Amino acid sequence: MDSIGREKPLLGQPLDEVLAWRRPAAGAGCYCDPASREHKWGLALETIHYALHRNENR
Repeated sequence: MDSIGREKPLLGQPLDEVLAWRRPAAGAGCYCDPASREHKWGLALETIHYALHRNENR
């Protein structure tokens, strides 16, 4: 969990660049290795993008 707390992928980058980020397509259920954590970060960022885009169109 300490590793997760230190990771800040794409901190300070524009949202468009964040969404273009290429990450491994690893669907592991754990946070054991960096590829799994990057996959989960990507899912979280995509969810934020969806929410922001949806609110803009209302």
